[in-house]
Amino acid sequence: MSKYIYKVVLAEMEKSYLTNAGEEFFKTEEERKAFNAELVINASSEEESYAIRRGMTDIRMWELDRVEE
Repeated sequence: MSKYIYKVVLAEMEKSYLTNAGEEFFKTEEERKAFNAELVINASSEEESYAIRRGMTDIRMWELDRVEE
C-alpha cells in the first residue's frame, strides 16, 4: 500500500467554492499565498487512488504531487 499525496489546484478549488458557496474563498491575496493543503490517499495503485478520490472530492481540484512507499 502506498500513499498518494495530492496538492490542491488553487484555481479549480476557488472556482468550485465560488460555484457551491456563492462567494470567494479567499478574502485577501495573502490568504491565498499562505494556503496549502494536501490530500493523502492510501491505495495500492494510482487507479485505486483515483477511484477513492472521485467519491469524496472534486478530482479536478487535486494533482498528484508524490507517492510515498
